[in-house]
Amino acid sequence: MNKKYRKGYRFSDTTIRQLDWLTQHLNTDESEVVRSAIAEMYQREWKSRNAAQLIEQGDHFALVGQGKTLVRLSREGVNALPDDMKAALLSGELTIGEAITRLILGAARVGESIVVDESLAAGLGF
Repeated sequence: MNKKYRKGYRFSDTTIRQLDWLTQHLNTDESEVVRSAIAEMYQREWKSRNAAQLIEQGDHFALVGQGKTLVRLSREGVNALPDDMKAALLSGELTIGEAITRLILGAARVGESIVVDESLAAGLGF
């Protein structure tokens, strides 16, 4: 069981009204509303900073994360991926680790080579 701590915050009238409405409509207490809001915001923010997306770039696709090209794969290689894997990679909803893992496994599955960005390889110790 997680230890709980008491903290105090100052909220505007609007925020107090919203908090009251949420506690009533969710049938819960204020602490749970605040905890849930923080957890949701944290997950959204963490994912946005650690997400990767496969993006079309001319004759190839690039897996981009944190504003950098991480891996490149040919158009043919992407088209050969199973539809569900391709959809997940194009969605931008995977973390960098999940996307790289799926891309590498998918490329190996269809016999396609991939090009790993040099700075990524250096960062991983290759």
